[in-house]
Amino acid sequence: MRVLFATGSPARYMAPPLLGDEQVNCGPDWTNEEVDGYYFSLATPVGEYDLATVAAQLDSDQPIDAVVCLVDAAWRNLPRNLAQFSCPKILLVADTHHLQQPISRMLEYATSEPFDRVVFLYDRHHATFFEHAGLRNLYWFPGLTFPHSDALVASSRQSMRERQIAFVGQAGGLHPRRTRMLDGLVDGGLPVARAVLSQTEGLQHYGRSSIGLNASLNGDLNLRIFEILSSGALLLTDWLSPAAGLGQVWAEGREMATYRSLPELVERARHYLGHPEEAARIAAAGATWFDQHFRSDQRRTLFQELVFNGTPPPLFPGLCRTTASSVHFSHGLVSAYECVQEMHRQRERVVVRCAPDVPAEICSLWTTLPRVEPATDPVAAVDLEVQSSDCFKLPAGTTASRILIWDIAGQVPKGVASQLAALKLVRSGEAEGFYVSGTARRPAAPTLGELQEARLLMERGQIAAALPLAQAAVRKNPRSVEVLAVLAELAFEAGHRSFLEKIIKDARAIAPLDPRVRALDEFLMPGRATRRVPRLLATGWAYFGLKEWARAGSCACEVLRSDPDQAEAHLLLGRSLMRSENIRDGLTSLQRATELAPSEAAAWRALAEAYAQIEDAAAALVAAERALEHGRDVDYRSHFLVAWAALTVTNHERARAVLAQILQAQPGNLRAKRWLLLAEGQANIPKGEISPSARIPPRAARDAYDLLVCGLEVNEHHGVGVLLKRFFPASHSFVTLRSRTQYKGEESFGAINMVAPSAGLSLNAIRRDLSLLLDGRRIRRILCVPYYLADFHHGYLARELTGAPLCTYVMDDQNVYTSNVPDSAAKRLFEASDLRLAISEEMTASYERKFGTTFHFAPPVLTSNADAVVNVWDRSTAPANRAAMLGNVWTFAQFERLRAFTRATGLTIDWFGSGPKAAWLGVDPLALANDGIHCAGFLPERDLIRRIATYPFVVIPSGMLDETEDNESFSRLSLPSRMLFVLTKTCTPMLVLGSPDTAAGRFVLRHGVGLCTSYRPDEAQRAIRRITEPDTRQRFLANARAVAPRYVLPDPEAWLWRSLSGRRVLPASWNAPVPDQNTAVRMAGAV
Repeated sequence: MRVLFATGSPARYMAPPLLGDEQVNCGPDWTNEEVDGYYFSLATPVGEYDLATVAAQLDSDQPIDAVVCLVDAAWRNLPRNLAQFSCPKILLVADTHHLQQPISRMLEYATSEPFDRVVFLYDRHHATFFEHAGLRNLYWFPGLTFPHSDALVASSRQSMRERQIAFVGQAGGLHPRRTRMLDGLVDGGLPVARAVLSQTEGLQHYGRSSIGLNASLNGDLNLRIFEILSSGALLLTDWLSPAAGLGQVWAEGREMATYRSLPELVERARHYLGHPEEAARIAAAGATWFDQHFRSDQRRTLFQELVFNGTPPPLFPGLCRTTASSVHFSHGLVSAYECVQEMHRQRERVVVRCAPDVPAEICSLWTTLPRVEPATDPVAAVDLEVQSSDCFKLPAGTTASRILIWDIAGQVPKGVASQLAALKLVRSGEAEGFYVSGTARRPAAPTLGELQEARLLMERGQIAAALPLAQAAVRKNPRSVEVLAVLAELAFEAGHRSFLEKIIKDARAIAPLDPRVRALDEFLMPGRATRRVPRLLATGWAYFGLKEWARAGSCACEVLRSDPDQAEAHLLLGRSLMRSENIRDGLTSLQRATELAPSEAAAWRALAEAYAQIEDAAAALVAAERALEHGRDVDYRSHFLVAWAALTVTNHERARAVLAQILQAQPGNLRAKRWLLLAEGQANIPKGEISPSARIPPRAARDAYDLLVCGLEVNEHHGVGVLLKRFFPASHSFVTLRSRTQYKGEESFGAINMVAPSAGLSLNAIRRDLSLLLDGRRIRRILCVPYYLADFHHGYLARELTGAPLCTYVMDDQNVYTSNVPDSAAKRLFEASDLRLAISEEMTASYERKFGTTFHFAPPVLTSNADAVVNVWDRSTAPANRAAMLGNVWTFAQFERLRAFTRATGLTIDWFGSGPKAAWLGVDPLALANDGIHCAGFLPERDLIRRIATYPFVVIPSGMLDETEDNESFSRLSLPSRMLFVLTKTCTPMLVLGSPDTAAGRFVLRHGVGLCTSYRPDEAQRAIRRITEPDTRQRFLANARAVAPRYVLPDPEAWLWRSLSGRRVLPASWNAPVPDQNTAVRMAGAV
């Protein structure tokens, strides 16, 4: 059965049940989620919406066999235009036991759409109202929305259970009776384990406890009953009325234990804790009932029989139907019941008195609520008086504030009207026949303007803004417990202990017995954690469900400001950014989420979906496999992601395997059948499926590839990418394997580009990923340019899996002067390498000393100087205090130091390249210009060469290697490739800002092609004067012309591969003896 399921709850709060073999969920808290046009969920507006229009997004591969609409009294999900569907339409009625006008509004909705079946989930005792409204085909199916798989149920049952009474759920102002029950157990000295958890965590909580407590919100047979039964804990639940159906399914002392009052609850709980064998016997019987009657396949089968054949579940007795009833259920009658029901939610006892001539059917209606008592004393105080219009006569001395005249239709008889007027009773809204006093109709309420705004701000984590609003509400209504409770929580969240104690003291003085006041004591318990982060995340996910991506991301950022390693916040931020089309930052956040929570399936699936969004199928395949490994895939979305990605990268064997798994669970899934034919080579790719832009170009199986292992995409946006494209201009023979995505998947290198996000994974898990990605590809040579820890693992494992010779080229230090990569991982890679290269002489020497193995110097050479231009700067045509700068500045602190330097020295810098666009800099071009730094943008190489040749010198920012140093590994060991570009293309002198012991400083001093200075203004100004002096410039230019050919290698690709083939470096120009530059070095050292 293929189901379209519409719900008003997000999966994070109430996970949807799996009602069909295939199911598409939709609602106001869901977003459009699909894999290559196959939808798993659809977004809808809040409230009323045209469901037929929403469903029109589904294609022919997703026909609908049944439309199921779960509607509750929050009214967030009201599907309309159901007549457009020719399949059965099912209404699931939920939560008519609380909130505003829950029954009357549900009746209006149910009678306004052509539902074929109406199914009651929690409130069987309300069915009579629907029957009297003319609705037929009424059914009762409690527990239908149970979301857990049989495997999860089985795993939740612990053989060794804790001696405790477990409760999962809300308790507070909206649950006064539940709060009284929990407080009573605690006061009785009983071990209560109370928690607010997700549904999965809640099931596990019950599964490790001996007793599971249920306290219904308002006489409803709720889902918690099924959760406790399935977990194998003893179900201790409040007694419900016979109309609710509890006693018709399970028996007292057989599958459950019940209580009617707080004293009885305490007595029963104490008894079963003291008699564990008896408790275990009843608990086992409850679990056996669940296993025999309510497994997931049984629930689906029973529901399918109900949908197509109208067969009620045999487990649950049919609904009591009044046939040929002459009793009319007026709007006033429904409103009076809703009023009594709301009083019942709050109180232990509600009293209703019916006059002798009131029909039995009306009299029995009130007893469907378990704590409503019929009044036998004709003069006792009651909460509701029920009369007939013909015999209307109130008992002498009555003080009833609510009166129902059940059979009023039209004009009220004069005698009745006069008696109502004498009691100052008026009609309750539009409810004919229901009369209330002014105070009963409009109860006093606390100040809600400031209070509601304070609550909203508190839920968003804005405690400082919420506090003054709550304080203003207290000033207006100082005796309101509700206001004081909010203020107390804000004081707790803000850490104002003394203020919190004062608020609680005031609340105790006002209402010492109010359960809300007693609940405030929890804020004083040691170790109590604030709820700021969970609140912000819950608010963020709510915004995400409402498609307000910016607000969702803002909540995540607020969490990350206080806890940068909060995995769920990175997940929320990443998903929000991806929805906002901020691909680069979104991928970064999602990758961080998987690093921080490597076993979190949701993070891996979100990352897989993000890669699919940019059509990076190889990366999506690895991430989706991790999602399958770490979590249950109820809707088979991760399976479809694996299938799509495997088909796209032509791994048909894996695609066949995962599609077979889908079809085993969903034998009628048309999309899976079609893709399976494709994987078996029996069908062409239908138009629009398996995006052709993501498909790998076919190559013959005999063709061999070179494998590049690196950190990021290879492109023009960073120095390593520029260098690799320069070394390997014809890169069609390459497969690239990166560990992260930072540039929206933009690759301009290689025939096949893959990503394997491996942070947080074991070496065996990474080996499995690489085996999957490299399967079927013949690798002849490997070049590893490692940066992240994952790159070190990838290089080593690629060598192990393929047996191909491995060259490791270290361009950035992540081990010697920083600890980003542990020694063990670095050593493992280096020992597996057949050739080891380093980008600077300093890095070569450092790595040889530390790892005791040979490294060879391989600078970032140029392949030609044919387009070189001689520097033409002259003091008479251009100022001496205007210099050029190329490329990136690597840290924010270094960047701020550079800005301070230009302000202090008066130096003007023209900054070429994309460096100013780095998101982490937050650069305002106007502010930079005021500091003397002008963003010159990205120029074609020929134009850039000509421009650089017009400047007196080029600035190279580096570090001081002192207490101000924040990137020592780069400063000491990395040779910026821009320096060799400037040297070989223009011979322009270079001014290194930093210590002479940096790699950049040593390079210019070694070759006599520039100066090195600190950031001190006086020293720097002397260096600027010296570097622009005619004699000094001429020496630097001459040295540059002499040394530049050393760093030109026409074919670095051939040099590298031949060196790897011989397991030793071939002779190269940069290894020739350095010409005597002593004069220049002495002159530079004087500065």
